[in-house]
Amino acid sequence: MATDTKENNKPVAIKVIADTHECKEQAKREVEMLKFLNKIDHEKGFIVRLLDVFKYKKRNYCLVFEQLDMNLYELML
Repeated sequence: MATDTKENNKPVAIKVIADTHECKEQAKREVEMLKFLNKIDHEKGFIVRLLDVFKYKKRNYCLVFEQLDMNLYELML
C-alpha cells in the first residue's frame, strides 16, 4: 500500500517487479494486457485499474493500481 501524493494522497497499491530480463518482459506484457482490460472494462469495474507505471532506481518496474478492500488471496479464502 502507498499514497499517491500527486492525486490528493489517494491510497494506491504498488506491485514491484524484479530487475531480471524475464521479469521485465513479463511486466511489459502485463502492462499491455492491463491497459487493454482498462479500456474494455472502463465502466463496469470488474477488473482492478492500472493507474500508472514507473521505474524505480532505473531498474524495477512499479505498477500502480487502485487500492481495493482485499487482495486476491483474501477473496479466495
